Amino acid sequence: MRTTTSWTALSAMVATLTLVSAAQAVSPRTFVSSTGSDTNTASNCARTSPCRTFASAYSVTSAGGDIVALDAAGYGTLTITSGVNILGTEGAFISVGTGTTGITVNAGSGSGNLVVLRNLQFTGADAANTNGVVVNSGRVIIEQSNFRRLAKALTVNSSKVDVVDGSIVGNTTAVVTTGPGVDPNQFPMSGGTTQVRLSRGAVLDNGTAFFMTDPGLVNASTQNLVTILAYHQAGGMTTVVAGNTTYIAGTGSCTSDPNNCQRIGRFDSDVTGNTK
Repeated sequence: MRTTTSWTALSAMVATLTLVSAAQAVSPRTFVSSTGSDTNTASNCARTSPCRTFASAYSVTSAGGDIVALDAAGYGTLTITSGVNILGTEGAFISVGTGTTGITVNAGSGSGNLVVLRNLQFTGADAANTNGVVVNSGRVIIEQSNFRRLAKALTVNSSKVDVVDGSIVGNTTAVVTTGPGVDPNQFPMSGGTTQVRLSRGAVLDNGTAFFMTDPGLVNASTQNLVTILAYHQAGGMTTVVAGNTTYIAGTGSCTSDPNNCQRIGRFDSDVTGNTK
């Protein structure tokens, strides 16, 4: 009886350890596909057995790892809490329903918090209260991605984001920021908790292109700091900004020239302005 009991206890312990190990298993690279299944988390969403959604693949992707979309499909919404690279493909999209957000980034600070979103399409189909990407913490780079028909395409709260070759078209508001910015008259620019830097790409036909919430003051009450900056080369700004009903708006404490308190800044070789 004692031997049987011991073997039963040992078997139960082995089974428990096996389940724990399986639950903790992660991979540095996972895959999603239009023909995938989220039950494939059991095999870490491998290329030969991809998952169906970004959320399932993310659950078995190691910090700093890659999630790769193999074909065109909708891959669902996602909340990110650690560094990751999401690599889309032509036609890989995230459909944002009423009152929801496509990707929320709460990655925190410190090493390993870099989030890269590449070649993704965000669409809200004009549904109410939709957000494409909301960044609450972490360092984010968005490359070659498109935002369409959303209430807010990109919202950045006390974080730093680069948008490279992005297309932000036909949204109620393209870029919304909250938090202190930088003094655009200083070189190199430093400080500030919030920055969105735009390089190339286009911000077209939105209701409001840029909205800055309480960016802070340069000094006293003479001028607001800026949280949104556009890359300039010889000849002008590289991001095309046109057709927007309102170019820039927001809230702030500037009183010396209230009609011109809000503006965006420019950057060129200043790489220190977007460090952590």
